[in-house]
Amino acid sequence: MNDTASPTPRSTYAGLTISLLIPALLITSFSKLFVDNKFLGNILLEIGMWSCTIAILLIVTKWEKLPLSSIGLKRPTAKSIGIGFGCYFALAITVVIVRKIMMAAGIPYSIHNFLTKILSFPSWWRVFIVLTAATVEEVLFRGYPIERLLPIVKSKTVAGLLPLLVFTFGHQFSQQPGNLIIVFITGAFLTVVYLWKRDLTINITLHFIVDFLSVIVLPLVIPQGL
Repeated sequence: MNDTASPTPRSTYAGLTISLLIPALLITSFSKLFVDNKFLGNILLEIGMWSCTIAILLIVTKWEKLPLSSIGLKRPTAKSIGIGFGCYFALAITVVIVRKIMMAAGIPYSIHNFLTKILSFPSWWRVFIVLTAATVEEVLFRGYPIERLLPIVKSKTVAGLLPLLVFTFGHQFSQQPGNLIIVFITGAFLTVVYLWKRDLTINITLHFIVDFLSVIVLPLVIPQGL
């Protein structure tokens, strides 16, 4: 019997580059190039992220010749959407507990920079972000990289952690340590949910609720920030 592991296809390396490395480069570049025009920078970033997502879908279907279910994109069902809503309440409780621990430990946390950035965008763009970001980010930072890293690293922890670090890096709304902790916890929760069910419908539903409440509802409730 030949115990030699099969070589990783070039398509996998190309896909991992597109799903992890390119988004990290885009986020870094646009955050530095468009300091005085965050709206334009955000538009270009979204175009770049969508381009990466489309490229990933083409790699899966045309190059790898695999179904989209191989990266967790399955037909939505009432059950998967319901699980997504249920997971949101579990995430909300987790975040509340983590915030209380941070407050007790004196770890700085503020949503002021986030709200300032969001409120600088037109309402129609905020709606667009909410409607699309969940799908893009779950494909790029959960479905594809986790499924393709698992056969390489042979570890769910490592396969989940690498995309999680890129996800956290891409959500630096401020330099406050507490903000990054909350983003990391949220991303880790999404990662665990995906590894549990391997169904991006659940993740996209959960992610959509988080984005809707933070991008649409929160600025209305706290228009001046904290």
